[in-house]
Amino acid sequence: MLFNAISWTLEDEALTPVRGKTVTARPIEVASDGSVVAVKVINIAGVPALFIGFGILRYLGRRARRRGQKL
Repeated sequence: MLFNAISWTLEDEALTPVRGKTVTARPIEVASDGSVVAVKVINIAGVPALFIGFGILRYLGRRARRRGQKL
C-alpha cells in the first residue's frame, strides 16, 4: 500500500514492478477417490440436513415450551 501511495504521489511508473507479485498454482492433493466422493456428499447433502435437523429440533423445543407454559 505504501508503494502504491508513493507511486501515485510521484506518478512514477518505474515503481510498478516493485509491487507486483506472482501467484503460483497450488493444486490440492487428494488421498483417494473415495474421500473426494465423501466430501462431495457431505457438502451436498450433509450440511443442508444439519440445518434442517436443527430447525426441526428448534421448532419442537419451542412448541414443547409453549405447551408447558399453558398448563
